[in-house]
Amino acid sequence: MKPDFQREAERKNEVERQKIAAEAELNALRMRHETDLIASEQALHEVRTVMETKKHQDEAALGVIDDELKRRQIETANGENPILALVKGLPGLAASLKVHKLNVREDTVVALGRALMTATGKGERHE
Repeated sequence: MKPDFQREAERKNEVERQKIAAEAELNALRMRHETDLIASEQALHEVRTVMETKKHQDEAALGVIDDELKRRQIETANGENPILALVKGLPGLAASLKVHKLNVREDTVVALGRALMTATGKGERHE
């Protein structure tokens, strides 16, 4: 049989060994957790970078679309319909018209006269 002090020393050694093993296991667990956390943060950072890049690309594409829309609006505003421009200018055109030089039998003049009478709701057809 072993003396008490030897058993006590062995028991203390065993407890110390278990404590060291538990601390080593805890440290290993912490390291795995930190490694997983770092990997998760890195993946999150990569996803965030991709999303920000996509956002900037989308914003740039929207800018191009907005620019094109504005350009077309300007073209539309600047490119007035020639018929509309003629109608808008009719008062001045009528004032400058030399009636004595107008051939009222010409097909174009007859068609224009009919269209104007119809549009204004005035008069009957005169030929």
